[in-house]
Amino acid sequence: ERIEVQLSLPALFQRRIEVARLTLIGPDILFEQVGGKPNWVFDPPTPASDATRSTPGAAFQLRIRSAHVQNGMVTWRLPARTKVVGIRSLDLRHHTDEGSLDVDAVLVYSDNQPFTMRASATPTAGIAGPWNARLNFAAFDTAAVATGTMDIAGHYDLQVEAKAGELSRLNALLPEMRLPAMHQATLSAHVTNGLVPGDLPVIGATRLRFADA
Repeated sequence: ERIEVQLSLPALFQRRIEVARLTLIGPDILFEQVGGKPNWVFDPPTPASDATRSTPGAAFQLRIRSAHVQNGMVTWRLPARTKVVGIRSLDLRHHTDEGSLDVDAVLVYSDNQPFTMRASATPTAGIAGPWNARLNFAAFDTAAVATGTMDIAGHYDLQVEAKAGELSRLNALLPEMRLPAMHQATLSAHVTNGLVPGDLPVIGATRLRFADA
């Protein structure tokens, strides 16, 4: 419905397009695989030859330092499955390339009760390399923390610690997992991404305790 962009003028003189503040109201965002590659990973353009290059110098770099999204929708159309998530609000901050990227979001899935997600990640080998990450998730009466590594291509290796009052309530968000009716449950698990983008995670060493079921 509306886009507002605030650019950093000094960065333009250093051949950087640096968005100091990006605001998206009512966006419809699609993440999908195009030709076997994720459309949210941008490869640098092929350098032009001397005969065809119109202007000298290196290509511009794009950076977004702060973003706010309100009343939007995100669709993940991946080989394994398609998911649609509504965005009540989302705030992103990434002040420097080497610094942490912080995200705070209130999301809605299938018209259910909103859930919150807070994430912080720091790059270890540039933007495309692994990021040391920490994610906090809260929905219904469940809270979870995941720590480990992630990258922008969708790979992750995380240790998850979670507590749930009634585990089956999460089936509204994760129906394919068919979670049982466990009460006062605590979970510790090691999870990594599946072989196919968008697939269910691969679950490693796990410890689960609960009061009754």
